[in-house]
Amino acid sequence: MTCLFDPDLLFPKVFPMQRLDLVAELTDYFAGFISENKKNLFQQAAAERTRHVTVVMEDIADPHDASAVIRSCECYGVQDFHVITRRRKFTVAPGVAVGASKWVDLYKHAEQDDASPCLTELKKAGYRVVGLSTRPDAIPLDAVDLDQKTALVFGSEDLGLSDCVHASLDATATLPVLGMGRKFNLSVAAALCLYTISARLRATNIPWRLTEAQRTVLLLSWYAKIPKRRHYLTERFLNDRGLSWTDLTACLPENVSTILQHNGRWR
Repeated sequence: MTCLFDPDLLFPKVFPMQRLDLVAELTDYFAGFISENKKNLFQQAAAERTRHVTVVMEDIADPHDASAVIRSCECYGVQDFHVITRRRKFTVAPGVAVGASKWVDLYKHAEQDDASPCLTELKKAGYRVVGLSTRPDAIPLDAVDLDQKTALVFGSEDLGLSDCVHASLDATATLPVLGMGRKFNLSVAAALCLYTISARLRATNIPWRLTEAQRTVLLLSWYAKIPKRRHYLTERFLNDRGLSWTDLTACLPENVSTILQHNGRWR
Protein backbone atom coordinates (compact mmCIF):
# COMPACT_ATOMS: atom_id res chain seq x y z
CA MET A 1 0.00 0.00 0.00
CA THR A 2 1.23 3.48 -0.86
CA CYS A 3 -0.14 6.60 0.79
CA LEU A 4 0.81 10.10 1.80
CA PHE A 5 2.82 10.73 4.94
CA ASP A 6 0.45 10.33 7.86
CA PRO A 7 2.00 11.42 11.17
CA ASP A 8 -1.02 10.09 13.06
CA LEU A 9 0.00 6.57 12.09
CA LEU A 10 3.62 7.05 13.09
CA PHE A 11 2.89 9.00 16.22
CA PRO A 12 -0.77 8.49 17.22
CA LYS A 13 -2.44 11.35 18.99
CA VAL A 14 -3.81 10.59 22.43
CA PHE A 15 -7.40 9.47 22.02
CA PRO A 16 -10.06 9.53 24.72
CA MET A 17 -10.15 6.11 26.36
CA GLN A 18 -13.50 5.19 24.83
CA ARG A 19 -12.03 5.71 21.35
CA LEU A 20 -9.07 3.48 22.11
CA ASP A 21 -11.56 0.94 23.38
CA LEU A 22 -13.49 1.22 20.11
CA VAL A 23 -10.36 0.54 18.05
CA ALA A 24 -9.45 -2.41 20.32
CA GLU A 25 -12.99 -3.78 20.01
CA LEU A 26 -12.89 -3.54 16.21
CA THR A 27 -9.48 -5.24 16.20
CA ASP A 28 -10.88 -8.13 18.25
CA TYR A 29 -13.88 -8.25 15.91
CA PHE A 30 -11.70 -8.71 12.82
CA ALA A 31 -9.55 -11.25 14.66
CA GLY A 32 -12.62 -13.49 14.57
CA PHE A 33 -12.42 -13.72 10.77
CA ILE A 34 -8.87 -15.10 10.53
CA SER A 35 -7.32 -18.38 11.58
CA GLU A 36 -5.76 -18.82 15.00
CA ASN A 37 -2.38 -19.56 13.43
CA LYS A 38 -2.43 -16.37 11.38
CA LYS A 39 -3.59 -14.33 14.36
CA ASN A 40 -0.71 -15.68 16.46
CA LEU A 41 1.74 -14.92 13.64
CA PHE A 42 0.49 -11.33 13.40
CA GLN A 43 0.66 -10.82 17.15
CA GLN A 44 4.22 -12.15 17.34
CA ALA A 45 5.30 -9.92 14.44
CA ALA A 46 3.59 -6.83 15.90
CA ALA A 47 5.38 -7.39 19.21
CA GLU A 48 8.72 -7.07 17.36
CA ARG A 49 7.78 -4.06 15.23
CA THR A 50 9.47 -0.71 15.71
CA ARG A 51 9.15 2.87 14.61
CA HIS A 52 12.28 3.85 16.53
CA VAL A 53 14.04 3.27 13.22
CA THR A 54 12.63 4.10 9.81
CA VAL A 55 14.03 3.84 6.29
CA VAL A 56 14.01 6.51 3.59
CA MET A 57 15.08 5.91 -0.02
CA GLU A 58 15.63 8.67 -2.56
CA ASP A 59 14.98 8.39 -6.30
CA ILE A 60 15.78 4.70 -6.58
CA ALA A 61 16.42 3.63 -10.18
CA ASP A 62 15.77 -0.10 -9.87
CA PRO A 63 12.41 -1.24 -8.44
CA HIS A 64 14.05 -4.54 -7.51
CA ASP A 65 16.41 -2.69 -5.15
CA ALA A 66 13.59 -0.81 -3.45
CA SER A 67 11.49 -3.95 -3.17
CA ALA A 68 14.37 -5.91 -1.66
CA VAL A 69 14.80 -3.17 0.96
CA ILE A 70 11.07 -3.30 1.78
CA ARG A 71 11.48 -7.04 2.30
CA SER A 72 14.45 -6.44 4.62
CA CYS A 73 12.45 -3.86 6.58
CA GLU A 74 9.69 -6.40 7.14
CA CYS A 75 12.16 -9.11 8.14
CA TYR A 76 13.86 -6.87 10.71
CA GLY A 77 10.65 -5.40 12.10
CA VAL A 78 10.96 -1.87 10.70
CA GLN A 79 7.36 -0.84 10.09
CA ASP A 80 7.71 2.35 8.04
CA PHE A 81 9.33 2.82 4.65
CA HIS A 82 9.53 6.22 2.97
CA VAL A 83 10.42 6.77 -0.66
CA ILE A 84 11.28 10.19 -2.08
CA THR A 85 10.60 10.54 -5.80
CA ARG A 86 12.02 13.38 -7.87
CA ARG A 87 12.71 12.22 -11.43
CA ARG A 88 11.97 8.52 -11.06
CA LYS A 89 8.72 6.70 -10.53
CA PHE A 90 8.51 4.29 -7.62
CA THR A 91 7.03 0.84 -8.12
CA VAL A 92 7.12 -2.36 -6.09
CA ALA A 93 8.39 -5.52 -7.79
CA PRO A 94 6.05 -8.18 -6.35
CA GLY A 95 8.39 -11.07 -7.13
CA VAL A 96 11.14 -9.47 -5.03
CA ALA A 97 9.05 -8.03 -2.20
CA VAL A 98 7.16 -11.37 -1.91
CA GLY A 99 4.25 -9.73 -0.11
CA ALA A 100 6.31 -7.69 2.36
CA SER A 101 4.77 -4.43 1.10
CA LYS A 102 1.42 -5.67 2.43
CA TRP A 103 2.73 -5.63 6.02
CA VAL A 104 4.98 -2.56 5.93
CA ASP A 105 3.58 0.97 5.76
CA LEU A 106 4.82 2.70 2.62
CA TYR A 107 4.90 6.48 2.28
CA LYS A 108 5.53 8.15 -1.06
CA HIS A 109 6.83 11.73 -1.20
CA ALA A 110 6.99 13.57 -4.53
CA GLU A 111 9.56 16.32 -3.99
CA GLN A 112 11.34 19.08 -5.89
CA ASP A 113 15.12 19.37 -6.10
CA ASP A 114 15.47 22.24 -3.65
CA ALA A 115 13.82 20.80 -0.52
CA SER A 116 12.93 17.60 1.30
CA PRO A 117 9.63 17.92 3.21
CA CYS A 118 9.86 14.22 4.09
CA LEU A 119 13.05 14.70 6.09
CA THR A 120 11.73 17.93 7.58
CA GLU A 121 8.63 16.14 8.87
CA LEU A 122 10.67 13.26 10.25
CA LYS A 123 12.89 15.71 12.11
CA LYS A 124 9.82 17.45 13.55
CA ALA A 125 8.69 14.04 14.76
CA GLY A 126 11.94 13.56 16.66
CA TYR A 127 14.02 11.57 14.20
CA ARG A 128 17.74 12.04 13.73
CA VAL A 129 18.35 11.75 9.98
CA VAL A 130 21.41 9.68 9.06
CA GLY A 131 22.45 9.13 5.45
CA LEU A 132 24.47 6.16 4.25
CA SER A 133 27.48 7.63 2.45
CA THR A 134 31.06 6.96 1.39
CA ARG A 135 32.12 10.53 2.16
CA PRO A 136 35.31 10.86 4.22
CA ASP A 137 33.51 12.41 7.19
CA ALA A 138 31.03 9.52 7.51
CA ILE A 139 31.14 7.70 10.85
CA PRO A 140 31.01 3.89 11.18
CA LEU A 141 27.45 2.61 11.40
CA ASP A 142 28.32 1.01 14.74
CA ALA A 143 28.96 4.49 16.13
CA VAL A 144 25.52 5.90 15.30
CA ASP A 145 23.75 6.89 18.53
CA LEU A 146 20.45 5.01 18.79
CA ASP A 147 19.12 6.78 21.87
CA GLN A 148 17.22 9.10 19.54
CA LYS A 149 14.83 7.79 16.90
CA THR A 150 16.76 7.30 13.67
CA ALA A 151 15.84 7.64 10.01
CA LEU A 152 18.30 5.82 7.73
CA VAL A 153 18.47 7.45 4.29
CA PHE A 154 19.72 5.66 1.17
CA GLY A 155 20.33 7.10 -2.29
CA SER A 156 20.35 5.32 -5.64
CA GLU A 157 23.38 3.32 -6.73
CA ASP A 158 24.11 5.57 -9.70
CA LEU A 159 23.46 9.01 -8.18
CA GLY A 160 23.79 8.52 -4.44
CA LEU A 161 22.14 11.05 -2.15
CA SER A 162 21.25 14.42 -3.67
CA ASP A 163 22.80 17.67 -2.44
CA CYS A 164 19.37 18.61 -1.12
CA VAL A 165 19.20 15.51 1.08
CA HIS A 166 22.83 15.85 2.17
CA ALA A 167 22.05 19.37 3.36
CA SER A 168 19.23 17.98 5.53
CA LEU A 169 21.23 15.19 7.17
CA ASP A 170 22.19 15.25 10.83
CA ALA A 171 25.00 12.77 10.20
CA THR A 172 26.44 10.42 7.60
CA ALA A 173 27.36 6.81 8.27
CA THR A 174 29.27 4.17 6.37
CA LEU A 175 29.68 0.41 6.29
CA PRO A 176 33.27 -0.87 6.43
CA VAL A 177 34.45 -2.41 3.15
CA LEU A 178 37.50 -4.67 3.38
CA GLY A 179 37.88 -5.48 -0.30
CA MET A 180 38.78 -3.33 -3.28
CA GLY A 181 35.19 -2.43 -4.10
CA ARG A 182 34.15 1.01 -2.87
CA LYS A 183 30.69 0.07 -1.70
CA PHE A 184 28.03 -2.63 -1.43
CA ASN A 185 25.07 -3.13 -3.70
CA LEU A 186 22.22 -0.91 -2.47
CA SER A 187 19.89 -3.66 -1.28
CA VAL A 188 22.78 -5.51 0.38
CA ALA A 189 23.93 -2.32 2.13
CA ALA A 190 20.41 -1.66 3.40
CA ALA A 191 20.07 -5.23 4.69
CA LEU A 192 23.43 -5.00 6.50
CA CYS A 193 22.44 -1.66 8.03
CA LEU A 194 19.09 -2.98 9.20
CA TYR A 195 20.67 -6.12 10.67
CA THR A 196 23.30 -4.07 12.51
CA ILE A 197 20.88 -1.46 13.83
CA SER A 198 18.24 -4.04 14.76
CA ALA A 199 20.71 -6.17 16.70
CA ARG A 200 22.14 -3.15 18.51
CA LEU A 201 18.69 -1.78 19.35
CA ARG A 202 17.45 -5.07 20.79
CA ALA A 203 20.52 -5.29 23.02
CA THR A 204 19.66 -1.99 24.74
CA ASN A 205 17.06 -0.78 27.21
CA ILE A 206 15.75 1.76 24.70
CA PRO A 207 11.93 1.54 24.43
CA TRP A 208 11.98 0.69 20.74
CA ARG A 209 8.76 -1.32 20.53
CA LEU A 210 5.43 0.14 19.43
CA THR A 211 3.15 1.56 22.08
CA GLU A 212 0.03 -0.43 22.93
CA ALA A 213 -2.10 2.00 20.91
CA GLN A 214 0.21 1.77 17.87
CA ARG A 215 0.28 -2.02 18.08
CA THR A 216 -3.52 -2.23 18.29
CA VAL A 217 -3.95 -0.01 15.22
CA LEU A 218 -1.31 -2.01 13.35
CA LEU A 219 -3.01 -5.31 14.14
CA LEU A 220 -6.32 -3.88 12.99
CA SER A 221 -4.78 -2.90 9.66
CA TRP A 222 -3.31 -6.39 9.24
CA TYR A 223 -6.39 -8.31 10.36
CA ALA A 224 -8.66 -6.25 8.12
CA LYS A 225 -6.62 -7.09 5.01
CA ILE A 226 -7.57 -10.77 5.24
CA PRO A 227 -11.38 -10.88 4.75
CA LYS A 228 -12.42 -9.58 1.32
CA ARG A 229 -15.69 -8.10 2.63
CA ARG A 230 -13.99 -5.82 5.15
CA HIS A 231 -16.15 -2.79 4.25
CA TYR A 232 -19.35 -4.74 4.82
CA LEU A 233 -17.99 -6.22 8.06
CA THR A 234 -17.01 -2.79 9.36
CA GLU A 235 -20.44 -1.37 8.54
CA ARG A 236 -22.10 -4.26 10.38
CA PHE A 237 -19.85 -3.64 13.38
CA LEU A 238 -20.77 0.05 13.41
CA ASN A 239 -24.49 -0.50 12.85
CA ASP A 240 -24.68 -3.00 15.72
CA ARG A 241 -23.31 -0.29 18.02
CA GLY A 242 -25.25 2.66 16.63
CA LEU A 243 -22.07 4.27 15.33
CA SER A 244 -21.14 5.94 12.05
CA TRP A 245 -18.06 5.88 9.85
CA THR A 246 -17.28 9.36 11.14
CA ASP A 247 -17.14 8.02 14.69
CA LEU A 248 -14.60 5.42 13.58
CA THR A 249 -12.44 7.49 11.23
CA ALA A 250 -12.05 10.13 13.94
CA CYS A 251 -9.85 7.70 15.87
CA LEU A 252 -7.92 6.03 13.04
CA PRO A 253 -5.10 7.09 10.70
CA GLU A 254 -6.29 7.82 7.19
CA ASN A 255 -4.63 4.82 5.56
CA VAL A 256 -6.16 2.38 8.07
CA SER A 257 -9.58 3.91 7.38
CA THR A 258 -8.90 3.40 3.67
CA ILE A 259 -8.26 -0.31 4.23
CA LEU A 260 -11.57 -0.70 6.06
CA GLN A 261 -13.57 1.10 3.36
CA HIS A 262 -12.53 -1.16 0.50
CA ASN A 263 -13.64 -4.68 -0.32
CA GLY A 264 -11.72 -7.25 -2.32
CA ARG A 265 -8.25 -8.72 -2.11
CA TRP A 266 -5.70 -6.37 -0.55
CA ARG A 267 -2.36 -6.36 -2.37
